[in-house]
Amino acid sequence: MKHFTLVVFTLFLSCLFAQDDNYFEQQFESDSLGFGALMGFRLDMDGEFSVVQNRTWVEVFKESDGVWESQQTIGYGEENIEVIATKIANSTILIGYQSVGINELATYKQENDVWVKKDIVTDYLYGDLSDNINEITISSNGDVIFLTSPILLFRYNGTEWLQENFVLTEYIPPYHRHAGYFVDETAYILRDFDNNQFTFYFLDAYEFNDESQSWEFAYQIMPNDTTTNQPESVFGFSLVGIDDYLFVGEPTKAGHDNQHHQGYVNVYEKINDSYTQVDRLQASDSEEGFSDYFGSTLDVYGNYLIVGAPYANDAGASSGAVYIFENINGEWTEIKKIISSDLNIFDNFGWSSAINDEYFVVGAMAREGLEGGVYFYRIEDMFLHSEFAADRSDTSSPKVIQFNSICIGDPTSYL
Repeated sequence: MKHFTLVVFTLFLSCLFAQDDNYFEQQFESDSLGFGALMGFRLDMDGEFSVVQNRTWVEVFKESDGVWESQQTIGYGEENIEVIATKIANSTILIGYQSVGINELATYKQENDVWVKKDIVTDYLYGDLSDNINEITISSNGDVIFLTSPILLFRYNGTEWLQENFVLTEYIPPYHRHAGYFVDETAYILRDFDNNQFTFYFLDAYEFNDESQSWEFAYQIMPNDTTTNQPESVFGFSLVGIDDYLFVGEPTKAGHDNQHHQGYVNVYEKINDSYTQVDRLQASDSEEGFSDYFGSTLDVYGNYLIVGAPYANDAGASSGAVYIFENINGEWTEIKKIISSDLNIFDNFGWSSAINDEYFVVGAMAREGLEGGVYFYRIEDMFLHSEFAADRSDTSSPKVIQFNSICIGDPTSYL
């Protein structure tokens, strides 16, 4: 196996200025990454850390005193070794690498403020960088890793990662399984069934059986809307959960005219130990959109849900947008739509997104000739300027401030 190397970037705060739009935005992009870097293709957050996937490395950001800075960049330092997955949970970073000679899933931990490789969970995985559907996931407490390419589940016992027995009800060919999710001790597999006329998408749920000491089929989740099963409708393209709620994205669901792909987010609530669909979210301005793909990415923390619509056209075709929903008295209600301050055509802002207790981050992997970029925002700014501000005890205006950070490091310079 090739020796792991560390890529170091130097980031500078290029400017600090006020904007008329009253919210905090901190932007990271690069003039030196080059075409096809795909910064922000995938990303994740865990407390004060955020991991951002680029084509051949992962950049780790850390928040301190309200400012996000690049802490470290991790990668092999070789152009042909691509990153196909990035997750972070409970201070564990998970990275999947793929090339002709390397196919591994590795974990990283901090030692003296430096992220170092700790374990290779498996050296047998496959994926496709062009596929934005989730193939590798890690549990919120960082002790379970679930893969669907191939289907494998590992649990950390405190010293090593051990594979657990996973019993499929039937063999699912790789081309019929599309994603894996792990929520609340349940593993979900997104799969399809082709009846030679339409392709149907649904989720198989697996739970751990203490008696057999294996993961076994428990139930299925399918959309209530019978019009879902039509060409190009991918129910389950994204999935997140919190408490008794499960959110299932359907970004290619036909919209008002049955042709435009505005998208939906299906909301399920656990009632009497089973999930029941209780709502179906869509963008408040979906009638104005065309192929927004609302629901392509999802993340949830506490009472806030962030939904990506990377093909929204506020600043031209496929410029992108994200929407913030809040759980208000049991109803998930849209409170803010966000577009970046420098949004351009084909940026795909909202291609990736993640949220924690104070901030959320949005990826725009196609901006500047597929160089990509990421944007950090503060959650409190979102509801203080929404129509629901009167319902809050604190309605004072947030600081009118914006940061722009330009990454000017040389990605070809490795230690």
